[in-house]
Amino acid sequence: MKKYIGLFLILILSLFIFTGCLTKPDSEKLDEEVLPLYTIHSNIENGSTVIPNSVVVFKLTDNNNQIVESTLKLYKDGKIIKEEKAFEHFITVVDEGFYSVNLISSDSAVTKTFEFKVTNLEKEVYQDGGTWHIETFSSEFLYYSTIEPTTIHLRFYKYVEEKLEGTNEVISKQVRLNPIDTNNDKIYDNWNEIPLETAPATISFVSYIEDTETNTTWRADKLFLSEDNVKVYYLGIDGDYKGYYFTQTLVYKGFELNTYYRYYLYLGDDIYKSPTKIDKQFILRERYNSDDKPVFSLKSDISEVATDSELKVTINAKNVADFAKLYDVRYMQLAVKYSKYLTLENVEFPEFMDGYADFSSYKISSGATSVILYKGFTLDTDETEPASENFAVLTFKVSNDATGTLKINLAYEGYLDDYDTYIDVPNPIFKDKDNANVDGFIVDHTDLSVAVSGGDEE
Repeated sequence: MKKYIGLFLILILSLFIFTGCLTKPDSEKLDEEVLPLYTIHSNIENGSTVIPNSVVVFKLTDNNNQIVESTLKLYKDGKIIKEEKAFEHFITVVDEGFYSVNLISSDSAVTKTFEFKVTNLEKEVYQDGGTWHIETFSSEFLYYSTIEPTTIHLRFYKYVEEKLEGTNEVISKQVRLNPIDTNNDKIYDNWNEIPLETAPATISFVSYIEDTETNTTWRADKLFLSEDNVKVYYLGIDGDYKGYYFTQTLVYKGFELNTYYRYYLYLGDDIYKSPTKIDKQFILRERYNSDDKPVFSLKSDISEVATDSELKVTINAKNVADFAKLYDVRYMQLAVKYSKYLTLENVEFPEFMDGYADFSSYKISSGATSVILYKGFTLDTDETEPASENFAVLTFKVSNDATGTLKINLAYEGYLDDYDTYIDVPNPIFKDKDNANVDGFIVDHTDLSVAVSGGDEE
């Protein structure tokens, strides 16, 4: 058993160093001779989602990859819920919500930020499929994988269509998905499609772990498959974190929508001697394919501005109009949060959806750091100008005292704190002709960052 404790410590170390989410340091803003660079390491990715009762681990390293003492401040929906000083921080998250972490170096020179969300993913997965697939390991598989700690091996296959030469007949065949490391950082981040007869690189992870650092026995419990990645969830079955989940990302590349795949799990190094196996097909379902998703995102033609200048930000809405027409959407609402150094001077709403008359408006918050955008559609006479792929264009004035990096994002209620008394909560809302909610739209909440010439990051 001791050798598996050692194996786990190696796994955790490699997890933090190689597969943990790395928030890249802003090297262009720091003088290495004066100020050391710091990096956040975690077992999850920045901006990712975990299920309730998860264990999330954070640590801060310097530019020599040495763990340094740091102060952690944990926020839930904008309110601080935990503060501690340590070299490594083990955080348990129980309730759904938006979480953010500030890690402050012991010399108070640098603060690094990390954000994630907690939702009950299993309830979000459709019964017959969905944009996630979760394989909860069967009792038989769990039994054989925990009699004695062993290695679980995982292979993936993809179903592709092939036209028979000399005929019009199209058949479906399997190819192997070979995980690859494209930049030699010891992290799988893409797939190669290879013939069945070619041996792939097998994805491997430990089935059962007794960890002295967390004083917990962890068991591989679930496999999580999505468009973005492949993860394994370890369940604490004994010790301090019993009942909690620990997440490890196996591949930072997922699967195409509406395409059939197959996965194969077996125990031990000899596939033919595995006492049990899991062999299943899966598909990530949506009403659109991976290349025509209806996505709202922020764009700007510039990455740097001067003080007292103008900044234009576009809300791009690729494929949104087509999806909206298909589902009879009549109302859209989005929120934009922006830096205190920006003043919103104008909002332009281009003609957006052919065949409909557009009616648009906006409301700036009392704190003047966010705005709600509204757009309605009727079957009245359509405007004459051609439809644009852009939902709105925002014009900001940069203040004279602006400094650092100005951030703008498509926000959700959890990101805002200045709408407490505003009846119309600033969540993305989409309604159809019967005033029913329409899902399926994707809102990209990634920050749009624009640097102020000569400034330090804010």
